[in-house]
Formats: sequence, structure tokens, C-alpha cells
Amino acid sequence: MLGSMGLLLILSWMVSDCSYRKDKARVFMANRSCCVANKYNIALAVFYVPYICVDIPSNWLVKKLNAGYYLPGLLLSWGIVSLCTGFVKSYHGLLVCRLLLGLCEGGLLPGIILYLSMFYRRGEMLRRMYVLCSIPLCSPHLCIPFPS
Repeated sequence: MLGSMGLLLILSWMVSDCSYRKDKARVFMANRSCCVANKYNIALAVFYVPYICVDIPSNWLVKKLNAGYYLPGLLLSWGIVSLCTGFVKSYHGLLVCRLLLGLCEGGLLPGIILYLSMFYRRGEMLRRMYVLCSIPLCSPHLCIPFPS
């Protein structure tokens, strides 16, 4: 179970957290007419408002709904919104995509932690959390074979 959750996290962070892709995106968005001056910083900050606000309600949904359907659905919606971000043509479209991305991504990691805590005891959970938190350290190294 930890392997499948770890694979989902590796794939998601591989797509969204490659440092060289971030640099290319930053240069690209800074040169576009829709993102000048502080607009790019505002677009980045809009992401964190729903990201923070959705943590607790998402954990309630994991408890109420079947987590086997909710978490993959959340990851699928995150992927769709990430894909749609590539087709943004205006500043307002970018704000909407960043807002939706924060909604989709915000509940994923806390939901996975809550889901794993339903199966493991407190003593076993420490090792699983160690593995789960070390996965993002490996994801930039896995991005190297996939140049953009």
C-alpha cells in the first residue's frame, strides 16, 4: 500500500516539482504579456489560499467517502488542471488554474497520511512517514531522463 501511494507521489512531484522546468516556466511566464511585474507573484500566491483551506475538509471527505476512490480522483483532477494550465492564454485564466490547482493538490498529502494511519499502528507509522516524506527528495533525480 505504501508503494502505491509513494508511486502516486513520485509521479505527481515529477511533473510539478522539477527545478529546471520551474526555471523555464518562470522565464516563459515573465516574458508573456499577461504576466508582468507583480502579476506573476500574485498568480503564485493564489495557489496557497485554497491549498491551506482545503486540508481539514479533505480529511473529512477521506473519512466519509471511500479513500480508494477519493484520493485517485483527487490526483486525476490535479493532473487535468495541470494539463489545462499549459493552455492558459490570459492572466485571469492563470489565476483560475492556480486556484483550482490549489484545491486539487491541497488535500492529497494529508489525505494519504490519514489513509495510511487507518492501516498502521503508531509505531509502524513512523517508518512509513519517513519513506513517504523522503520521496520528494528522489523526484528531481527522476526528472532528468524526461527533458522538456
